[in-house]
Amino acid sequence: MRDLGCDAVWSENDVNRPYEMFDSVMRYYINIMFPVKNIANKAYNSWITKGIKISSERKRFLYGEMCRGQVTVDFYKRYKNILKKSNNETAFNHFNYDSEQELLNQMNDYFIHNKPN
Repeated sequence: MRDLGCDAVWSENDVNRPYEMFDSVMRYYINIMFPVKNIANKAYNSWITKGIKISSERKRFLYGEMCRGQVTVDFYKRYKNILKKSNNETAFNHFNYDSEQELLNQMNDYFIHNKPN
């Protein structure tokens, strides 16, 4: 802001010119201090069901309990392995297609729902 200089502002006869100078300096520093970041949309995974989300939340809870000593390590590992097998089976069954036409229909649905803006 000090770089703007009062002499340049006061020497102008037009009111808009000093404002434009001030505005350009403010925008410059705002863009430096608060840059605009692009955030990518998360991919939609249609095979992740509500049950999988609940089970994953339960696994995170059990991890915290294990760290505090409320649950044994063996119990947590057993739950984690069962959940992993269940998730893999669900994903495999979701992408298991009976015909080529069914695969093409699924691909079309995917691209329709995930089209760029």
